[in-house]
Order: sequence, then C-alpha cells, then structure tokens
Amino acid sequence: MHRYAVLYRDCLFAVARGIVKLAGLLSPATVLKRAYPSSVSLADFLEPFDGTSGTVTYDANGDRLGDYAIVNVFGGKEETVFTLPANGTKRVSTSAALKFYGGSSTIPSDVPKYRLGFPTWSSATGIVVMALTAIMIVVVVMTNLYLALNQHEAAVKHMAMPFLTQISVGFVLLLSTVFLSIDVPTVGMCHAQAWTFVIGFELVISAVAAKTWRIWRVFDNAKLRKLAHLNNGRLFLGCLALMTVQIVIMVVWTVLAPVRPRKVLGSTTVSYECAAENRTVAAVLQAVSVAYNGALLLLVSVLAYRTRRAHSLFRESASILYTAQNVTLCGIVLAPFMFISKAEFALARWLIRAMTVLYAVAFAYAFLIGRIALGLLVAARACRQQQQMRGMEAGGSGDLIDDGVSDTTGGFSAAAPLVGKPSTMTGKYPVRLTSRLFQPWITHRLTLFALESYLGMTRITTATERGKIFHLRSLQFDPNPATAPPLCIEIKVPGSVTYCIQFKTDDDKMTWVRALAVHCQVWTRAGSLRSSSGDNDVPSSGGVGDRRPSAASLLATAAWAANTAARMPTAPAVGAAARARPEPAPRVAMTAAAGPRRPAVPAPAVIHTDRNRPVGIGRARSYSRGS
Repeated sequence: MHRYAVLYRDCLFAVARGIVKLAGLLSPATVLKRAYPSSVSLADFLEPFDGTSGTVTYDANGDRLGDYAIVNVFGGKEETVFTLPANGTKRVSTSAALKFYGGSSTIPSDVPKYRLGFPTWSSATGIVVMALTAIMIVVVVMTNLYLALNQHEAAVKHMAMPFLTQISVGFVLLLSTVFLSIDVPTVGMCHAQAWTFVIGFELVISAVAAKTWRIWRVFDNAKLRKLAHLNNGRLFLGCLALMTVQIVIMVVWTVLAPVRPRKVLGSTTVSYECAAENRTVAAVLQAVSVAYNGALLLLVSVLAYRTRRAHSLFRESASILYTAQNVTLCGIVLAPFMFISKAEFALARWLIRAMTVLYAVAFAYAFLIGRIALGLLVAARACRQQQQMRGMEAGGSGDLIDDGVSDTTGGFSAAAPLVGKPSTMTGKYPVRLTSRLFQPWITHRLTLFALESYLGMTRITTATERGKIFHLRSLQFDPNPATAPPLCIEIKVPGSVTYCIQFKTDDDKMTWVRALAVHCQVWTRAGSLRSSSGDNDVPSSGGVGDRRPSAASLLATAAWAANTAARMPTAPAVGAAARARPEPAPRVAMTAAAGPRRPAVPAPAVIHTDRNRPVGIGRARSYSRGS
C-alpha cells in the first residue's frame, strides 16, 4: 500500500475521533451549529490512537509526533531529500538534491509575482504611445512655425496668428500629459498631470471661444456699427478671464484636497493612482470644473452653430463646431472608464485615455490649424501653376488645368456671344471649387443667359458637358478676391459654396465683371469690416447667414469697377438706339440708418458684340443689329 494512502486514512480517523470527542464534551447540536464556546481549544479536539501507520500522538502545537521525510516527486520518480527524526533537532540530508516545481533548486518566493498595471519608459506600450505623441507634438510645433513665417498672408491674418499660437501651446500641453503619466508617479507628477491638462484645455477652449464670439458679434448685426471692442487685445483679456476662473478652482483643489500616489493591488496586477486626501472635497471641485468647462464648450457649440453658414475664409465656424462636437463625444466615451479603479484594468484605462487625448488633439489640430497651413501650400502650388500657365499664353497645352478628359484647346477662350443669340455670352475658363480643400483647376464652359437671368457652368469633356445652372439673382461675386491668383473672380452660390474662375486677360475678366454686376450682388472680402487693430477675422455682413453685402463692400467694389472700366477702350455703339442711349452703370441703393439693402437691379442686360468689336453691355430695348 502506498505511504500516502496510509497517512490519508489515519488523518481521516483523527478528524472523526475529534468530532466525536467534541460531541461528547459539549453536545451534538453544538457541533452541528459550530457554536463552540471560547474555552474550547485544539487540545480538546485531538485524541491519540493507534493508526495504520503507527501510534498517532501530538505535541503541544498539535503536530503529530514521528519521523518526517521530504520527498521529491519529479518525472515519475520519488527521491528522499532529507529526514527529520521524531526525537531529533537536526535534519538528516541525503545525496538527492532538493527540487521545486519545474525542476529548479532555487527556493521560490512565497509572494505571488504581480504584473505591472502601468506603462514604463521601457515597456512596448509606453514606447509606442510616447512615439506617436512626440510625432504629434513635432507636427503641431512645425505647423505653428510655418504659419508664423507666413503670418502676413491673408489666410493667416484672417485666422488671427496670436490665437493660432495659443491653441498650439494648448495642444502641446495636452499631449505632454501622456509623458507625465509614465512609470511610478510621484507627488509632483500627480499635481503636474492635473495642472498641465487643465491649463492646456483652457488655452484651447478660451481661444476658440474668443474667435467664435468675434464671428458671432460681427455677423449678428442688424446694422453696420463699429466693432473696435473685438480687437485681439480685448479678446485676449477675455481669454485670461476664462482661464482665471479655472486656475482659482485648481488652486483651491490643490490646497484643500492634495493628491498623493497610491499603490493598488489586484489579484495578479499592481498599479498606481493619484488619489486625493480628501475625496469629498475633490469630488465637489471636480464636478465644478467639469460643469464650468462643459458650459464653455456648450457656448462655443451654440455660437458656432448659429454662424455655421456665415461665409468666412476656410469656413471657420463650421470647423469650430465639428471640433466642439468631437471633444464632447470623446469626453462621453472616456468618462465611464475613469470610474473603473480595478488594478487589472489600470493599463487598459491608461491606454484608452492616452489614445483618446491623442485622437482629440489630432482632430482639433486638423480642423483649427492644419487645414490653414495646408491651404497655404495649396495656394502656393496654384500660384506656381498660374505662373506656368502665363508662360504658355502663346500655344500652351493647358495640361496643368485640364482634368485629363477635357478638350485640348488650351483651357481658355474669351467671352463671345452665341451665334443667333446676342444676349447669351459664353467662354471657356479654368474653374476651381474654393470652399473645399484639394480641389484642382478644371476647364469649364461659362454661359451667361442675360435675358433669362441664368448662369450655366458646365464641365467640358470629350464626350459630353455636364454642370449646374444658377439663377443670377441668387449669386454673389467678388471681382478681386484677395486669396486667389491674378485674373480671377470668385462666385458664391447658395449654400456657402464658392467657385474661383480664372481668366486669361484683364479685358476678358472685365467683360464678365460688368455683365455679372448688372444681375448679381457684389460681395468682397476686401471691403469687409475690420477691427481697430487691423485684424480681419471675418467678413462683415448684415446678419447671420444674410447674403446682403455691406455698404463698405459695395462702395469699394463699385469704385474698383469704375476705375477699371475707365481704363478699358470704349465699345463702339451698335445700332442707332445704342448710339442714342449711353451704357448705364450698375446701380446700388442703400441707407446708412437701416444697414445695407439689396441692390436695385436694372433691366436684363444684353451683350452687344461683333466679331471685330469689343464686348459691351446695354439695355435690352436699346439693342439693334444695325448695319
């Protein structure tokens, strides 16, 4: 019989005899209920007896008196390592080596080994996240430097370089919290994480709030008025006031509820967390901070939503609205994970938080800063294309502006009337959609139906022509867009969509400007209101989403058109009626008290032309073929 079977039998009988002894000493009901009095000890339970393995007796500690042997059972083989006689005080060793689980002779630790529930500087998770964060910081810094070097460009001036720098600094601070949460935290690192994150977020949200407030104040005007109080200096004071509120909350939090690193042990994982000494005060101040920043985010979202259709450069309000919505969504997704304090989930919680911060910053960077730098690069590329096209004026191929399936006649043709329809003017020009990024120049045919009051824009291909037709009274046009290449006009259609049209000569451009001015509203960024500091953050208008141009815009454009027309050769009269009636200029009616009104549009214009004569504009009833 195996030795373990004999010992197991004697162990079972020792327990049975002990239960019987307690039942006789107390009562069976007491044993069944296990309601033993405090006077009962182990000696009352143990009873010596003669067992199968020999006489079973106990010492004062309750251990059996007898010879003990330590046996290795490894690889199906039993080896006695040493013995301890019953009456001896020293063990007797044998030639066999002591082996533990796995065959090792090293004494294992009696404490289980924990997994690290936090990233370290040398862990794979920490290295990957830190590398991504460092790349994002470099991208933000380099983009801000690029914008600073091009701060005199119209696009950068429009977006206010000081606020772009403030937003970039906020992004860098938010990203740096990832490095502060690596490895075992200290008291200083715990406080630095909270302060860096909060200050970074306040820098971004306050700058965005100031820009959104300025756009809303400019567009939400019932009449033209001075907007000197919206200069950068006053807006920076507003940003400082918003940040001061959050700084006061953080100071109170740091004084009344300081945080300390605390080790959190799980069944298999060890982690650290920054816990406040006074959890109640910390919870109250945290709720106040979240409510305050949530109110700021809500304010930004509301103002951006109200001005989302206001036509400003790069559609700034729409981008701010998308950013605010994304930040809110990230906060909603991240909030539940912050309340899971189990050590086994600590590393996953850190990874989710770090990647969420990285994603939110990358999204906000793309919509608030990155697209501006990208727009400058695209504009520079378009300028280079313009220079190359001007060099191909005599017989160029037009490959830079055609789309691969367009015709091969060069991409340009001057304005000319259709045969048999002198009131319809047409021409072929490069057109680019400027209200979206990454849009190339594509050859289109423009057709002005003066009597019908429509403008057609069709894409020229080798097979067919497809495009859009717009009612002239629904269009606005900028005769001299500041951000476009030379010899361009910009047409704004309903829905805040703008097209940039490029001409080959000044005469051809002026022909279209004079024709469009009769039917369309004049709109220009150059004539928009400016703050007293000279910043041009947004174009002015009569109200949010209002298509009516400002008085300054109309006067500036009318003066430009008049000066340009004066330099052009006068078109010869065609027909007796045309000689008797001078060519009228576009009329604009407005009142200073009630703000700009819709221009008074004359009768439909008719294009007078001859193959050997310049193009002119006159009244429909004054047209005659002549001799």
